[in-house]
Amino acid sequence: SSGKTGPPKEDDIQKLFAEKIPVLIEADGSRGFPCKAPEAWEPVLREETTHVLGVIGAACLGKTVAGSCHRPGRVMELLKCGPEHRLTPGDLAELGASPLGLKKNVKKGQWFGIVINQVDTEGLYREIKQIREQFYQKGIEHVFFARMIDK
Repeated sequence: SSGKTGPPKEDDIQKLFAEKIPVLIEADGSRGFPCKAPEAWEPVLREETTHVLGVIGAACLGKTVAGSCHRPGRVMELLKCGPEHRLTPGDLAELGASPLGLKKNVKKGQWFGIVINQVDTEGLYREIKQIREQFYQKGIEHVFFARMIDK
């Protein structure tokens, strides 16, 4: 067993939707890597989707595409770089805002935001907080930083 739980039954999901209970569904995993770009068939967003959050891990900053990205070929294609390219905050903004990146398949009228996860130290927060302005310049207004541990 992989340790993952499977999706709920469709009937159960429909009951939640009918009761207007928010449901958080992972549409596209990254196999444990902090960064990725979606494959042609990803992400799979349900018709009922109203909000989409793209998630990028700050742990990939300064690391190579080859070493920190799921689907590195897609990331290299999107960023027009090679496998040894070291990721910058600007790269994360490009991946997050691109309609070929984390904003892929988001329809007009759906709320979209970015979560930068793994911002686990004050030093990393100081380094990455300017990324919010880069996202704003690309039309992404909702940018959140998340910390899983306190260091």
